[in-house]
Amino acid sequence: MTRLTFDAAYWTHDFAVTEGDVNRLYAYLRGSGRPEKAMNLLAQVVRHKLEQSSLELDTQQRHKSEAAAQKLLKDQQVRVYHQTDDYQLGERLLIAWRGSRPDDWQYDVGEVFEKKAANEPHYCWTIRLRFADGTERSYVAGADLAHPMALELRWQLFGIRVKEERSTEQGVNEVLRVYGATLLPHLLGRLDEDDHFVRWADLCWLAEALPSLSRFKNSGGA
Repeated sequence: MTRLTFDAAYWTHDFAVTEGDVNRLYAYLRGSGRPEKAMNLLAQVVRHKLEQSSLELDTQQRHKSEAAAQKLLKDQQVRVYHQTDDYQLGERLLIAWRGSRPDDWQYDVGEVFEKKAANEPHYCWTIRLRFADGTERSYVAGADLAHPMALELRWQLFGIRVKEERSTEQGVNEVLRVYGATLLPHLLGRLDEDDHFVRWADLCWLAEALPSLSRFKNSGGA
């Protein structure tokens, strides 16, 4: 496994969904003949990065990827959830989490409908999010990652669990666990600006496979 797995600077400041990544995803969807969940496509992008033997950064591609991510978040009035931030009622947060299986990654946008002060020294609030399907999830906010209790719990904003031996798939899952919600807007933003793709809920389709739905392009929401 390359050092990319452990490099927080790469995943938070240098990562980009490039034109090459988009072309590979197009070829993959065309070959499979079926739609795919956005997080599974993100996993493919991450896997490709981890399999590279060196860090080759393209500033132009990074700028394009970052601009697409920021536009998506601004247009949909969404913030990426981090446990250190403060949130207000009514805010919409992008969350990514693992399902019942190690490779089952999901994402959704939830609205903050409850915020309570926490009687804890290492975080300030608990917030509760409600998603479009009616489900609810609770999270902490205003966390102090330098507090001894947070350190004891191994709370990190961007923290890879380092192991001596790690397969590529383990690396992909670890990256998605830590950076999934941060990286996802890059993918969704790049696919949304490409006419070859259509998003419907959390599924990504090729527009050529859904000619009757192409006018609904990007109606899915992040």
